[in-house]
Order: sequence, then C-alpha cells, then structure tokens
Amino acid sequence: MDAFREFDSTGKGFISRLDLELALNDIGIFPSRDELYLIFKRADTDNDGLVRYAEFIKVISPQSSEYAALLNKRSPHYDTPDAGIHNFGFETKLIF
Repeated sequence: MDAFREFDSTGKGFISRLDLELALNDIGIFPSRDELYLIFKRADTDNDGLVRYAEFIKVISPQSSEYAALLNKRSPHYDTPDAGIHNFGFETKLIF
C-alpha cells in the first residue's frame, strides 16, 4: 500500500503511465519508453491503460509464500508524513 500510494500520489485509485514514470524519476530511475510500455503491459491485466491496486500487488508481491506472508504481516507506513517510496532503501529502488 505504501508503494502504491507513492505512485498514485493524487489518490485517484490507479496509476497511469505518467504517474509511474514520474514516481520512478523521483527515486532516480529513468526508464525508456519501451521499458514503461513493458511494465504496463505486464501490470495492466485488464488493458484499460491504468494499473489499479489489485494489479499493482500482483506485480510487486513476492512469489515465495514465506516472503508474501512476512510482507502481509507488515504494518503500512502510509499514514506517516516521511514514509513512502522516497525512503526506500537501495535494494528496493533497484528492484523497482
């Protein structure tokens, strides 16, 4: 939820390609047009040009049930002003 809220900075309930590009740029990641297209092709499973929370989770959730369980037990930090993608560690930024 923390990451989704950072990508959906205006609280619309979805992420557009521009939202994705701007959020990635904010953390120092500058994908090409082809890379953005491929990310969206993978994430936008209903092909409506938007990535909703359920689609986002499928893309970033760990495949391992052990890691997924750990992630699901974690409390979100989106209610604190200094939390979010800008505070992600190097490894998390690298994964994105």
